[in-house]
Amino acid sequence: MRHVSPTMTAPMRIVLPALFGAALGLLSVGTAAAQTPAPKAAVAPVVGSCSPQMIDYTATDSTGLITDSLEYVNAPQASVRFVQRTNGCVIVHFTGVVFTSGIEASAPQILVRAVLEETGQVATPTDVSLSGDDDEDFDGNSPRAHAMIFVFPSVSPGGYKASVQWKSPDGQGVFMHQHTVFIRHQ
Repeated sequence: MRHVSPTMTAPMRIVLPALFGAALGLLSVGTAAAQTPAPKAAVAPVVGSCSPQMIDYTATDSTGLITDSLEYVNAPQASVRFVQRTNGCVIVHFTGVVFTSGIEASAPQILVRAVLEETGQVATPTDVSLSGDDDEDFDGNSPRAHAMIFVFPSVSPGGYKASVQWKSPDGQGVFMHQHTVFIRHQ
């Protein structure tokens, strides 16, 4: 292996970006100007830090759980009771195997969210869309494992029941197999 001194690499730092830029310029010759997609409305993120030390969870091997509800309902076996000892964050980890059948023109989806039932507080992010069937023929035979982390940035001390809720965006049956809800709290 040949040793390259730092002084030999300095010209490369100048030449490579110039060559890359020129190559991009050649690719765009004779084509329409590149279109920049309009950004979606940005929502301020929830930002913070916390050190949850308590853990409560539920996990299941159940299969064939189904809903066709257009409104959010508790996913079966996806609720966890816990006691928040001090004011602070609560983090909900959800993993599950989900699917729904559909047609190629309408990408089948399952919507999920996490709520604290006693307060009705919905975690961030809300209305998370999970792919219900993203294989080549949309035949409903390809369930996929998905995961999402939800955050409640500030929860007062007390007893709570955190639930993962789900719904169908179009009233078509959506399914859930094995899943886990893992709560980290103060």
